[in-house]
Order: sequence, then C-alpha cells, then structure tokens
Amino acid sequence: MTRGIRQNCLVKSELARRLVESSDVPNVEIDDSASLPRLLGHAMYYGLVTADEIVETVPRNETTLSCYLASVIPDETDRSRLDRYVVASSDAFRRGTFILNRIA
Repeated sequence: MTRGIRQNCLVKSELARRLVESSDVPNVEIDDSASLPRLLGHAMYYGLVTADEIVETVPRNETTLSCYLASVIPDETDRSRLDRYVVASSDAFRRGTFILNRIA
C-alpha cells in the first residue's frame, strides 16, 4: 500500500503554472478559488496535459463495498461502526492524506 499522489497526477499549482507560462493562453489570471477540475479542463482545451496526466488527475468517485464481516456481526451498533470504519478507511486510502491506523 502506498501513500501520496498517483504517478502523473497534477496538482492545482502545477496546472496553474502551465496555464500562466503557456503562450497559447491569452491574458491568464488564475484565482486561488479555481477548482482542480476547472483548471484541468482549461489545460486540456489548450493541449497542456498528456492523456496519462488527464486520466490520473481527474478526481475519482469510487464507491465502497460493504465489509464482508458485517454479515457475521449480530449487533446492529457494531455493524454500523464497522461500516463507518470501512468508509473512512476507504476515503483515507483514496485521498492518501490520512493514516489508516489513526482512524482506527
């Protein structure tokens, strides 16, 4: 299991830098509140990102499967806690910013 960002994933500051430094983009002024998908869209329009960078930078909306242990836990409160832990650990792994052991 690894932490951090995916290989070829671009962050907002890198996309903003590419847009500002590009000679194809006229009169660029980027607000700090600009979202990653919006900056990525502009960079795609002007051809400033590769196909691999696009795939890895697009935010993923993945779902979490229910934990198989829930079927063998008789107490509803414990099942609910387990489900919340599975969702939280999945979010932490996906975002790569939290340490799973601290959530437990």
